Amino acid sequence: MLTAQQEQQRQLLIRRQRRSDRLLPPVVRRLVAGRDPQPPWLPRRLATVVAWDLDADAGVAVVRVVWRPGSAQAETFDGVVERTPAGTWQETGGGGIDDAGVPGPRRSLGRDGQVGVIEVLTSNGLLSWAALASRPSRAHEASWVGTTELRVAAEATHLLVGDRRVAVPPHGTVLLAWTSPPAAVPRRPLIRAMAPDGTEVSRLEPHDALDAHTLRLLSAPS
Repeated sequence: MLTAQQEQQRQLLIRRQRRSDRLLPPVVRRLVAGRDPQPPWLPRRLATVVAWDLDADAGVAVVRVVWRPGSAQAETFDGVVERTPAGTWQETGGGGIDDAGVPGPRRSLGRDGQVGVIEVLTSNGLLSWAALASRPSRAHEASWVGTTELRVAAEATHLLVGDRRVAVPPHGTVLLAWTSPPAAVPRRPLIRAMAPDGTEVSRLEPHDALDAHTLRLLSAPS
């Protein structure tokens, strides 16, 4: 028998899952259709889409929604979706996460703890659900689907993720969806932070946790 605390936690998880099941599908449908993922009928004071990314060529996307932003009841939900072999999109990951809610404000280098131009907050990789569904007996040949959360300094206006251009939102937190070929360890794409004039400010190599700007600071003589 569950204790009162365990039962309370179970009920909380159930409520979060139900809320996620209601919030994410309409947001994802708009995202993969190339539209603003914030539904016009959904007031931002009730639920706000704060970050998203779509790589249509690779067939992966990620979105983040904050429920009751700015309130004591705020909850954050992530949804990771893949395009199936049939051409439809299906949620294959995500759910409620521990997060402070709406990010911001954006920081400049050297201000308020912003050390790197590109700072990795989280990064995850799972075997592609679509690949496993189409070839269940050949899991070793399945590609990877990854998500990476970054905090980008104000000196960069956009990122180049491989050859793909990704805008940096005003709050500076970027969610990326990416794929990697079959391998023992998933390989995140090269990420380059670009200034308004098109010059490279810094870069994050596929297997690095620190960007080039931070590595230069650490290697500089004291």
